[in-house]
Amino acid sequence: WISMNETMIPCKNSLYKPAVTYNLIATTEFGEWIKAKKTIKLVDIRTTDEVTNQHKDKYRNIGRIKNAVHIPAAEMQTRRGELSQFKNEPVVLYDFGGGTNAFTAADILVKKGFTKVNVLLDGIFNVRWTAGNIKGWGWLSSLVENIPQENQ
Repeated sequence: WISMNETMIPCKNSLYKPAVTYNLIATTEFGEWIKAKKTIKLVDIRTTDEVTNQHKDKYRNIGRIKNAVHIPAAEMQTRRGELSQFKNEPVVLYDFGGGTNAFTAADILVKKGFTKVNVLLDGIFNVRWTAGNIKGWGWLSSLVENIPQENQ
């Protein structure tokens, strides 16, 4: 239930207090931010191979979210300055799926004074999965671009 948004589970934030100082957001919550035209800075923290659809594991080549800046998780410590103008603005980090890289990158930003860091739970994979499988959320597919034909 942690990956569900507060409109689905109104008591979520009163029952669950994460041990981290960044926020975990569900795909549906992310979608609601997009629909509301909330200003956010998207950061794709996947490897360059994944972002350019050149990963050896073809299933990981699933496109990228439009308007996201690419800063690989392994480079977040040295390249975080590229995000400095967003220190007090919502920053949403996403990875391929549910791996730990987004959490590590979020922790780096929080320790450097970023105040509104968010991790998109289950990453771009879940954006695409939700768009294809949950009634009423198909419009999320319009957020993803550069999808190889074999993974459409």
